[in-house]
Amino acid sequence: GVQTCALRICVAMAFSRQPSGGFVYGIADGRFDRKKIEDYARRSGERINGSSTSAVFSLKLENSAQASFFTFLNNDRIAWTNDPAYAGFFANRSGRALHAEWKEHFARLAGSSLFAVVRQDSIAAAALAEQAPRGFRSPQLATLLSQLEWVTAGAKPDGSILRVVVEGECASQNTVHQLKGFLGGVLLLAQVGLNGTKNRKELDPRLRDAYLELLKSAQVEEVTRGPGTSVRVMFEVTPGFLDAVRMAGAPAAH
Repeated sequence: GVQTCALRICVAMAFSRQPSGGFVYGIADGRFDRKKIEDYARRSGERINGSSTSAVFSLKLENSAQASFFTFLNNDRIAWTNDPAYAGFFANRSGRALHAEWKEHFARLAGSSLFAVVRQDSIAAAALAEQAPRGFRSPQLATLLSQLEWVTAGAKPDGSILRVVVEGECASQNTVHQLKGFLGGVLLLAQVGLNGTKNRKELDPRLRDAYLELLKSAQVEEVTRGPGTSVRVMFEVTPGFLDAVRMAGAPAAH
């Protein structure tokens, strides 16, 4: 979800990889001009079924061979997917238990300027882990991450600092305990590596110091909430870190 001073839109996304392809499912809450959006959909795509209060529209987005489908669940909520079997997803809009789960996770992020909530599909998590650069892949980490049922992230400015909190939730306390230990070990090893002789010689000192500052601000902890357990990672992004990264990525002067 994204929040600005004048506009607040909450977006919930889900991803699923199936034999027939990868599909995305989304629900957005906000203040929409329903008539204008539906008029545009009629001109750019087609209305394929539904009553006047629950019409379904089909659109082909630019640079995409796959059709997308959307419907208004009410004047302030839109459901969207690229799954041709969209009917099942749209028909589940009244599932109260599922809605309550999403609402609870969004409520935890109240006050965040930028946030995201993901209900995870284990197949999609494994596919995401495969996209990591080969030198950074970890079968153990991929296995632990695939067992998380929810992932939330929130960022909130505090003066000149941006405080970021990422939380992964799982029913298994053992999984969360292992993930906490693994992430804590990764943070420690990263600091040791940055303080090593090779990185001291080869890495820009400003960038190395910025990375160390970020790592030292990071905290990993377990959180028990009802029947679920979460691993929480908190860190601070400072203006110095952003400046160092920007300068490191700038082309060298000739």
